[in-house]
Amino acid sequence: MKNIRLIIFDVYGVLLRGGYPDTSRAIAKKNGGKWKDIYKILYGYFNKAAIREISQKEAWQKSIKKLGLKMLVSKITSIHYSLMSPNMQVFSKVNRLKKSYKVLLLSKNTRQQFSYLTKHIPIIRKTFGKNVINTWEYKLPKASKETMLMVCKRFQLRPEEIIYIDDQKDNLVEAKKMRMNTILYINFKDFSKKIDKLL
Repeated sequence: MKNIRLIIFDVYGVLLRGGYPDTSRAIAKKNGGKWKDIYKILYGYFNKAAIREISQKEAWQKSIKKLGLKMLVSKITSIHYSLMSPNMQVFSKVNRLKKSYKVLLLSKNTRQQFSYLTKHIPIIRKTFGKNVINTWEYKLPKASKETMLMVCKRFQLRPEEIIYIDDQKDNLVEAKKMRMNTILYINFKDFSKKIDKLL
């Protein structure tokens, strides 16, 4: 049995339904094209926004231009946020886990976007309180070694004492290299089974 003390949760695709894949599907349905190609462009620009290379507004503007969309930033932003909702199964699991383990929300949203999420989806703050790290504030890529080391230092833990859950395989690479326990989120049933095995 592993001595797990902290469990890290990603936001989009784990705690929340929606995010860039769903936004990409909605754009593809409305304007044509392959959603995965749209996603690659959106995610690329928002990764730049996440480390402050460009602003959130510029990320939308550049995405719209690259995709050749006849759409205002306000419209695409509205679509993006309208598709988001809390995954209540995951939040229920987090609340059960909190009784025995520390939990952390790890985000890479721009300050504006993260503020919107916590305001309009209050269960985020209610569940995690101050146990939140938004890497935009540190100009760090969320899935970087530096971020993982910052988490270890903040909680004074070894990587082996941590579980990190994310729906993007690439985000788990550095954590795995450091011998952190990782779970690729596919669906709730699969996630629940995997985390129960680790605990």
